[in-house]
Amino acid sequence: MRSQFLAIWAAAGAFLTAITAGQGAPPRQHLVRGTLDKIDCSERTVTIKPLSNAQPMVFVWNDRTRFKNLSCCAGCSLATADTVRVRYRREVGRNVLREVTPKGRPAECRHRTK
Repeated sequence: MRSQFLAIWAAAGAFLTAITAGQGAPPRQHLVRGTLDKIDCSERTVTIKPLSNAQPMVFVWNDRTRFKNLSCCAGCSLATADTVRVRYRREVGRNVLREVTPKGRPAECRHRTK
């Protein structure tokens, strides 16, 4: 009886260790290449059509998002039909951009007005 009790406690300890170790890891980062379909600067969202002909994906950006090779470092300096490479993480049910790199020549700052 005592050996079964110890085996149950050992299994419970191993299970709790595995659960807490998995929670400390940051979300996995993903890479997508595609063309910009829509940009909404007020909502800070970007829709990208992947090159793999998959369904368009919606991403949000925040203050930690890096816009590489852009002269004004903001998502609104991008234009639709630009080809980009994005790295993102899935956070709380949303695709959050970590890094956006336009492919081809560096984009110039384009100010949009609505």
